[in-house]
Amino acid sequence: MSARPIPPFEYMEWAKERTPGPTYNLAQSGAPALSAADLDLKIEDLRFKQDGGYGDRALLESLSARYGVPAEEIVLASGSSLANALVYGTLLSAGDLVLVERPCYESLATIPRLHGATVRFVDRTPESGFAVPVEAIENGLADGARLVVLTDFHNPSGSPCDDEDLRRVAAAAERADAFVMVDEVYRDFLPGPVTTTRALGDRMIATSSLTKVYGLGGIRAGWAFAPADLAADMLRLHDYLGVVFPVPCAAIAVKALGRADAILDAHREVGRRGFEIVREWIATRDDLALTATGPGLISFPRVTSGVSTAALVEHLEREADTTVVPGEAFDMPGFLRIGHGGDRDVLREGLRRLGQALDALRAS
Repeated sequence: MSARPIPPFEYMEWAKERTPGPTYNLAQSGAPALSAADLDLKIEDLRFKQDGGYGDRALLESLSARYGVPAEEIVLASGSSLANALVYGTLLSAGDLVLVERPCYESLATIPRLHGATVRFVDRTPESGFAVPVEAIENGLADGARLVVLTDFHNPSGSPCDDEDLRRVAAAAERADAFVMVDEVYRDFLPGPVTTTRALGDRMIATSSLTKVYGLGGIRAGWAFAPADLAADMLRLHDYLGVVFPVPCAAIAVKALGRADAILDAHREVGRRGFEIVREWIATRDDLALTATGPGLISFPRVTSGVSTAALVEHLEREADTTVVPGEAFDMPGFLRIGHGGDRDVLREGLRRLGQALDALRAS
């Protein structure tokens, strides 16, 4: 029996093979995982009975209040990954043109192809600080693109999008009768009150979760903010794929959102301190250049010595009980994605070992 081939999600397979991973694991890309004690969560706080309808009412109300999005524009999903897939499954047909940022998180380009869409990459370049390539997007929309796909902060570089650039993209999508999806799973790291790119235009769709910023990846609490008519179609698709959002996970998410500002303040500080460690370490090296970063949890330096980043990571894991993400995972050989949101002592020692590996390979 022949089956439709599903291409491997190479980065995800690579990451899962390294769970829990080496002792000095700098490949992690989220905030420290929270515990029940961190949330003051008790067993009686959990709920198991569905309240019916399309989405847990308490969670919808919490998200609506926090982000200023009407409940009818919110679709709950198991993580931003499923939220993204619901957007693709609702909007795309065979032959549609999709503009996807590059470098990109692998699934953002793979899933459209599973729907028969054509992917055209629009490059966020190191020379621009990985800024949104507005002109290339405008040209692609003029060529008939159905959807534009971006991340904010950009994964893997950690560079935040400029809202004025996003407004220009939103206006171009409006003129072209197209949509823009922004996976904003890191966006809450921006200073000040939280905002959503959904507010930047009628054709904007935002997806996110409590994973990266809030340290709650295990409960898979994600969502999409979309125009009400599109959200209704996404909910119909979710009837086939997810049926209902897990009720206990919704209860935990509501508890977390009740103290989200305190969690966010703490994790912003974790990211700031971690980045300072990375920045100061890179300043001691003549073979690394920090191309861009936001006030978040990941950095994306370029290796300037010519050392193969794939070989470097292999050496690190084999010889130094350490890992980072090679740029090859994002079609950017010559770069490394370093997570700096974990334990600071682990980060310092992991960077020391990374430096030793760079020296060893350059000398060989």
